[in-house]
Amino acid sequence: MKKKYLILSMVLLMCGFTVSSQAALQDRGGGLIYDEYLDITWLADANYAVTSGYDDDGLMTWSDAMEWADTLEYAGYPDWRLPDITIPCEGIVGCTVSSEFGHLFYVELGGTPGQPISGDVSYFIGIQGGAYWMQRTFPPNPEYAVDFDFSRGVPGVNPKTHEAYVWAVRDGDSAPPVVPEPISSILFVTGGVALAGKRYFKRKKTGN
Repeated sequence: MKKKYLILSMVLLMCGFTVSSQAALQDRGGGLIYDEYLDITWLADANYAVTSGYDDDGLMTWSDAMEWADTLEYAGYPDWRLPDITIPCEGIVGCTVSSEFGHLFYVELGGTPGQPISGDVSYFIGIQGGAYWMQRTFPPNPEYAVDFDFSRGVPGVNPKTHEAYVWAVRDGDSAPPVVPEPISSILFVTGGVALAGKRYFKRKKTGN
């Protein structure tokens, strides 16, 4: 086990996975965190399924996780999904450094192989110290899917009937919806301006 984490550490260093070189998170407000390096937007709440009341403990089978992400609408955006592997990979090391979760864990959050990341970290809240589903089915066996374990910083493969946490992401930059000014406030402001103007011209006319 220690040898595996040592190899992983070496690969991460060779790939330039350091926080100082590529960290690119931007807080867009409204619970939206943009990663300009990967050009994706994360939910700031890593356990939103619980926060929103959708699920009691945030743990779901892969099919339920896919449905949750597919039907999620947040900040006016309906196109959320589960994180994915960014380029084709082979083996646990390759899938670690080429996944959106791997980039987040090691580059943006400064994770260490074999060490957990959980709780409120950086721009995020509610990170669970366990496995999160990815949307990728395991090619050798379609009954299995890929996940990423935040207690160790490594991907894994589990039956789709297994339960893991869920974290939503969407492609591209995102901004929270603009809240329109209440009509009452607009009328108050415009009414005040009109009244002030009327008084000004009245004083000017009377010479006061």
